[in-house]
Formats: sequence, structure tokens, C-alpha cells
Amino acid sequence: GAASMCCRESLALWAGLWAMALERFREVELMSALFQLFDTSHDGWLQFGEFVELITELAPDVSEADCVALFMHGAEESSGDMTMENFVNLVIRVGLCSDVDRLEQLVSVRRAEIKGIGQADSPSGLS
Repeated sequence: GAASMCCRESLALWAGLWAMALERFREVELMSALFQLFDTSHDGWLQFGEFVELITELAPDVSEADCVALFMHGAEESSGDMTMENFVNLVIRVGLCSDVDRLEQLVSVRRAEIKGIGQADSPSGLS
């Protein structure tokens, strides 16, 4: 007879769950990279303006009021700013998500923008 391959349903479900977990891990990893790229003050904290710019890129349909509420959920009480750890916890807690391909594109575009700014700021135009 013809050779056949048998796969138990439970294995297929586990494989699907594993794939989803890995994709979520990659998504959070990319959001962490975006945190660093949108930290224009380079102090390791997102100030409110930087946070709004990042959220606007991640989810353009989020209102300013929702941005304020999100920021207040994640910001440090003492400084009023947000660390990367707080940002990642916020992303996980509220289920903030985006397409991995879109996140990779945002990281690439932002890195290119920053590299271009660095080159424009250097006296000879070279970095």
C-alpha cells in the first residue's frame, strides 16, 4: 500500500502553540528594540513625547487619551518616565501587539533614519 504519515492532533496543537509563543517572543523583542530606537534622549527612559511617538507608530489608531492612560499604567511614579522593563511589562500586561513583519520594518526604517541623522550631524557627513 501507499505510505502514509500519521500525526496525532495533540502534537499539531502543541506545535501551533509553540509557534505562537515564539512569534510573541519575537514581537516583544522587536518592541524592546523600538523602545531603544525611540529613546531619542538616550537616557534609557521614555519620556511622554517619546512614548506617544512610539505608540503612534505601533498602533496609529490609538487616541491621545489612550496614550496617556497607557503611559500612566507603565510610568515610574517617582520620575514620570518609563523604563524598558516597565514598557515590556506594559506590552505584555495590556496585550499590545503588532504584526512581526511590520515591527521588523519599523526597526529597519528607524535605524536608517537615525543613521541618516548621525551622518547629517557629523562635520564631514561621514560617520
